[in-house]
Amino acid sequence: MDLRFFRRKKDSHTLYTEALEALLQGDSDSAFEKLRKLIQEDTENVRAYLKLGDIFRERRQVAQAIKIHRSLTFRQKLSTAMKVDIYASLAIDYRESGRFDRAEESANRILKFDRKNRWALDFLIEICEQQQRWETASKNLRRLEKASRKTDHRRRAYYNLMQGRERDEDGLQKEARGFYQKAISEDDSYADPHLYMGNLEEGDGNLDGAVTHWKAFAERSSGTGKQVYGRLEKALFELGRFGEIELFYRTLREQDGKNLDALAGLVNVLAAKGEYDNAIAMVDDILGRNGQSVRIRLARLKLELRKRKEKELSGQVDEIVLILGGGR
Repeated sequence: MDLRFFRRKKDSHTLYTEALEALLQGDSDSAFEKLRKLIQEDTENVRAYLKLGDIFRERRQVAQAIKIHRSLTFRQKLSTAMKVDIYASLAIDYRESGRFDRAEESANRILKFDRKNRWALDFLIEICEQQQRWETASKNLRRLEKASRKTDHRRRAYYNLMQGRERDEDGLQKEARGFYQKAISEDDSYADPHLYMGNLEEGDGNLDGAVTHWKAFAERSSGTGKQVYGRLEKALFELGRFGEIELFYRTLREQDGKNLDALAGLVNVLAAKGEYDNAIAMVDDILGRNGQSVRIRLARLKLELRKRKEKELSGQVDEIVLILGGGR
């Protein structure tokens, strides 16, 4: 019996294990050398070739990675699991090289071996997102949901939103509206579809509808809701619904006590009604908890000046606040 055969197999296993350990420790150079030595001694070790190709890709030598990984696809008698791993590496290679069509083709090959492979489905979705192919991304998401038995309503809503925005930019407002409505139906807690639906309503002259959606956007968004505050105020004034402005800002303050934009809006409403003392008391309460806020201190100064009818100085305070850019 030729014992050299068994000794070589043992050495191959040891080298591969050492290479993996080196990779885990972040020492890709050592892993690279061990893998090169391994394949010189054992050309049948497909797993070693696979890892070697991955290291080439990590070193930005993508063409070499593709060459190695493609050569593995011609090997005979590979297990299904090994084929999946090879095409997964090849898919990543092609994505890194910007050849998205080939990357997609490789991922689809995996699905021929395993139609519920979640890695491949996730990868296909990622490729579609990078290329802004929202309709195909949505279809692949449905396949992933079927495989995982989990529904991702936010992601569905996002893809509908993006398809709506594409139609919107192309002047196809009717189609855009349909996609925005689908997004809202999928996930009503998602703020952005309400913003764009509100914009469409405003464009159609439906201020009531615009106000409804802008309010929903402001209430569901965290820091970005402030972009509609001024538009909401203007729309409510035009509709003669003055009382709703104060209620709107109070609602936002109840939802988030740190929302300084909502505080500023509420203070301005109270000042416009001549309720300076109420507005100052509200600001003082905030200062009691956050006395270092420049913005709040300026708000108080503005109220005092407006109370004393110093309109010019009050306007200068507004300019300072704009210069500060909404900082603390």
